[in-house]
Amino acid sequence: MNADHTASRINGAKQSQVLDVVYYHTTRCTRPDLAQSRGDVVVNLSFLERSSHRLKSITLVLLESLRKNDLEDHGWLLTGASKLENLIIHGARRSSEMWADDTRCIFDRAPFGGDTPCLRSIDISAFFLPMAGFSNLTDVAIARIRFHKGEAVADLVGVLESSPNLLSFSLEEITLPATTLKHLRTSKILFPGLERLNLQSVETAFVRYLMDRICAPSNLKIRVGVDVNETDTLEDIFPSGFHKSPGAVMLQYAKFATSRAAHAGMAIRLEASESKFEKAEEASFVVVLTGSVKYGFLKRIFSTLKRVLPRSLTSLALHSFKAHGHPHSIPNRHKFAFGLARYSSLTEVTLTDCHDGCLRAFSVSEAPLCPLLQKLRVEGELEEGTLELVVLSRAGTPLRRVEIANCRPVKLSTVSRLMEFVEEVELDGVESVDDLA
Repeated sequence: MNADHTASRINGAKQSQVLDVVYYHTTRCTRPDLAQSRGDVVVNLSFLERSSHRLKSITLVLLESLRKNDLEDHGWLLTGASKLENLIIHGARRSSEMWADDTRCIFDRAPFGGDTPCLRSIDISAFFLPMAGFSNLTDVAIARIRFHKGEAVADLVGVLESSPNLLSFSLEEITLPATTLKHLRTSKILFPGLERLNLQSVETAFVRYLMDRICAPSNLKIRVGVDVNETDTLEDIFPSGFHKSPGAVMLQYAKFATSRAAHAGMAIRLEASESKFEKAEEASFVVVLTGSVKYGFLKRIFSTLKRVLPRSLTSLALHSFKAHGHPHSIPNRHKFAFGLARYSSLTEVTLTDCHDGCLRAFSVSEAPLCPLLQKLRVEGELEEGTLELVVLSRAGTPLRRVEIANCRPVKLSTVSRLMEFVEEVELDGVESVDDLA
């Protein structure tokens, strides 16, 4: 039997008024110390049962898992909710490790009796709720669910297919066998108003499936974060033609960064936007991939950048493009140049703490890499001789400005030689050494 816990005010609501309430589920007999916060109305179970037909928004906080036999006391989950607009179900903070499996569904029939005509937003974590009856949603967030059944995955996809006015779609920590995708529809789904797409710790095959089906306007903000296996590339995560999608073709500025990750791993972060941006929050496209360094992770991802970035890219910043203790993990100079060769529209390139081979690749003389390059910025690690070689080899090209930033002192003789071939040389946070005397 569920204990009734109330820490609340009901604002003297009339019986006809709709309610926004919070309920904490536990079968324990002790009364937890619950305090009202941010105006939330925390109700007891008896009130919830009496007022389920008035619910506009309900937040169900699971202090422990909700089990099948608990439904005897939760009739409100089985009866119609004609006024319900927002449904939130999640574990309590101290139960953040909670997960749910579709094989442990507690429902024998549709939640709310299949009667939720006003439902527009669902945010469900660590709880499996059959969703076959949900439609016309604007905001969907699902997290911490292990799918095993094809029909459960089909129901989730069905929510997408029946919600053309979707504004936000988020999946986090979702697992499923790739076989569950075999019998799903593959036709495109048009979302003219979709603004946010977030896929974090989702199986790569499912990410690719969703990205292939979703058609959204150019202002869509995409966030993807996945762990890749020993062979995955960007082509396994994004469908062919993605770089020609409305949002991708608008991308003009990109940042590509690498960093160490746990267990001899590497994290690769790709951010891009149609305009200049400082913070990742401002970017329209962010992908974070984590994989093992020793299986050529960086080489595979860099060589398939063409899957996500358009040829029309004008600015690229590379951060920490280096071995991170694994000398054979990075592309050699020629493969690095090959990976960037298709981006002939680049006018600005920034190299921050990158392997010297990255800078050296821009010295190819027969067919200069990035022929329209006007500004080259080098931060952190710098070999002056390499920079001189690059600038000399690009004499007669549009390169007119070189920036050297946040590195060891630079010789004035180096600056003097650079000025022979470009219009501007800027030292940003760098001391100069007078070796011309």
